[in-house]
Amino acid sequence: TARPCKYLRVLEEGKAFVSPGIVDVTMLADSVPDEEHFGPFLKVWRVKNFDDAIARANATKFGLSAGILTDDKTKWEKFLTLSRAGIVNWNRQTTGASGAAPFGGIGESGNHRPSAYYAADYCAYPVASMEGDALLKMADDQVGSCHCSRCRKVFSAQASAYALVHSDEFEWTSGAELLTTYMSHPEYGFQFCSRCGSTLCGLYDGNVHGVTLGCVNGDPDVEIGMHIFVGSKARWEKLPDGVTIFEEGPPN
Repeated sequence: TARPCKYLRVLEEGKAFVSPGIVDVTMLADSVPDEEHFGPFLKVWRVKNFDDAIARANATKFGLSAGILTDDKTKWEKFLTLSRAGIVNWNRQTTGASGAAPFGGIGESGNHRPSAYYAADYCAYPVASMEGDALLKMADDQVGSCHCSRCRKVFSAQASAYALVHSDEFEWTSGAELLTTYMSHPEYGFQFCSRCGSTLCGLYDGNVHGVTLGCVNGDPDVEIGMHIFVGSKARWEKLPDGVTIFEEGPPN
């Protein structure tokens, strides 16, 4: 059972103030509920050595603050390195942290990122923009549909629909860690979303050279300007009259 060392008491009836409470829970081992108390209440575990003390302190799903009382700087540095708390103090109380400090912690006490003053850096995001008075129309030779056998297999369709991009002007702003790459040729390949399987772009020499129009949110406001590798198209596909076609790739 737990052994009370100092009882927590209401200081004045009808008020919210209480005196500090301390309870020794060593005999309860790991059966003590992992709960966070916002008040002057301390649970004590007695351990055999310093390493066990650090392990015991980290054995919680919370972890807002932690502190150590010692004159040994080596122990303090080890505690600071291994402690999984958002506030880690040496010979000081764990309350009264500055609002400018990046406290928070990675447990359920925090929000997995610095908070307080630094929260603005994580609740907002930088935006870059380019502006123009008129809409720029994409050239016909920049938007196309490829009917080669590789594209037909990758898209499970009669052809792909894409818009060419300059690789030095293209970058993934988010989600790059979810990309899966398949090289169908030493020079050519595709990138897919590993979660939904959508084909997102085509690669040439390892760089993005075209984005698929079917994965663009909203209306990209472009028209297919050319059909390439029509010599490889499926026999069952019928192209509309009047479109620009190339038996193989477009002329340079």
